[in-house]
Amino acid sequence: WLTLAQKQWAAGTEFPFAILKDGTLIGSCGIMCIDEAQNIWEIGYWVGKPYWGKGYVTEASIGLLDWAEREAGITRFVSGHIFDNPASGHVLEKLGFELAGEIEMYVKGRDCNVRSPRYIRNAPVEVALKDPLTGKRR
Repeated sequence: WLTLAQKQWAAGTEFPFAILKDGTLIGSCGIMCIDEAQNIWEIGYWVGKPYWGKGYVTEASIGLLDWAEREAGITRFVSGHIFDNPASGHVLEKLGFELAGEIEMYVKGRDCNVRSPRYIRNAPVEVALKDPLTGKRR
């Protein structure tokens, strides 16, 4: 993961960050470019189950979005979550995202298609409603 992260940073296509608590890795958050022409980025995050509901993802994501705007001039974002994880949607709403709609997308960890509410922050709705892996409208 660290080797891949270095390559992504060098290419300027993704910016992953570790989420640490007392020096221990508890999760990650990052952004990846999904539409270079419109400078639109997807934000994603995860945190280990023992750390759910404690505000770590919200705090890390606020810092990430502030960094993206300040250091890279990035202000247009999309994101989403799997339908059965509404807490992740609450995080996005706290970050200023608005619900744009819903898509169905393949999730490798579940090896099936799932519903995914999609959100925007200063980005056009149609970009959020494309599958983040294939770029096709779903």
